[in-house]
Formats: sequence, C-alpha cells, structure tokens
Amino acid sequence: MGGPSLWRWARRATTMGLLLAAPAVRVHAQAQNQLYQRAIDLENAGRNREAVAAYRAVIATGLTAQGIAGLQRVFSNLGQDDSVLAPLDTALKQTPTDRMLRGVQLRVLHASDEREIDAAFAEFADKRIGALVVSNDPYYAQRYEQIAALTLRYKLPAVFEWRRFVTRGGLMSYGTDLDAALREFGGYVARVLGGAKPADLPVLQPRRFELVINGKTANVLGLSIPAALRLRADDVIQ
Repeated sequence: MGGPSLWRWARRATTMGLLLAAPAVRVHAQAQNQLYQRAIDLENAGRNREAVAAYRAVIATGLTAQGIAGLQRVFSNLGQDDSVLAPLDTALKQTPTDRMLRGVQLRVLHASDEREIDAAFAEFADKRIGALVVSNDPYYAQRYEQIAALTLRYKLPAVFEWRRFVTRGGLMSYGTDLDAALREFGGYVARVLGGAKPADLPVLQPRRFELVINGKTANVLGLSIPAALRLRADDVIQ
C-alpha cells in the first residue's frame, strides 16, 4: 500500500477523539481509587493484558487521564507501537471535552443512541480529528455496523477493542478474543452443571488477546501497514 505508514501517521497526529457511550459514571471516590490501584497492581505484576481491561474500567469511572496514561504504558510494555494509542500522560487538563498534552489534543464526546453517534462523528469530522478511540461499551458492540460505516464515511482512523468493528471497515482493534472467551465460559458453565460449586472455582480472566487490522481500510485512508506490524497482528483483513 502507498501513503504514510501507521507509525508516521500516529506520531504526527495532533488531535485525537475518544467516544464514550455515556457521561462518566460517578462512583464513590474510594471505589474509584480501588479500581485504579487494582490496575496499577496488575501492571506492576507484569500482567499487562489484564491491566488493559482494568484501565478501561478506570476510564469508565471518570478517571480518564489516569486510565489513558495507564493504557499507554501497558501498550508500551506489550511491545506495541504508539499507533495503538497516541502518546498520553497524566498531565491532562480536567475539562469536560478537551484535554491538551504533548501537543496532542484529546476531544471526548458522549453518545448513547443512534442519533447521538451520528452527531458525534459529524463533530469529530468538523474538528478534523486525526484519530479516534471508541470505548468498549456493550451498546457500541450492538451498533458496530453503524460506527464502522461512519469511520469510513468520514475517513477517520479508528481503534476498537473488538474484531467485529474491523470486519465492517474499522481500521484496527486490540482486545479480548471473544470467541475464545466464550469457549472458556462454556467450560466454566459445564463444570458448574457437573456439580462444582461456583465459589470454589477460580475467577476467569481473558487469556487470549488479538490485534486485527483492516488492510482495505488502511488503503482507503492512504496508510501503509509496516511489515513489523503485519507480523505482530493476529489477522490482517485484505
């Protein structure tokens, strides 16, 4: 493919959008801190893949700056390039929609229904957002076709957690392999039905994560996929 590589695109992006399904959930400060501490503990223990999910939960509680900074560190620990998540740190301005850091402007929009999603993408395009991260909300998982189509309509390079967005035209995803997780869940249910006490069974954590890239979308966006990233990806859709 021609055009700049994903690496160069990510490093020169000066604006980034974050789409959340609803205004940040207000939780008790103590519970908020416990979630954040849990994420830090997982990161410090080298359990980076589990830390990804933990930091996403931190973002959902309203600690957006800390959660995004944690994700940036974890992706770095996983050996992933900054193309997965633009360089961010905790020096974020605590304003509701715009945060500036390291020359990157982060614009956060909330959308909780079909019409609001359309409006959010129109605003992202109007503000010339250079990249987009879509939160892993269950509602968005149901609206994946609409969201993926909008990223193509407005030519927004977007990162998701689930493969389904990428199969419909999103640029790339990194997150839990849902098929593998459901198979593990099925085995867990079988053990309970076989007589095992749920309280005696270990808490299951996702063990398989996948990086999926849509090569066709990269071509439409005028981006090339570096060979190193192709090798790292679990699947490149052509």
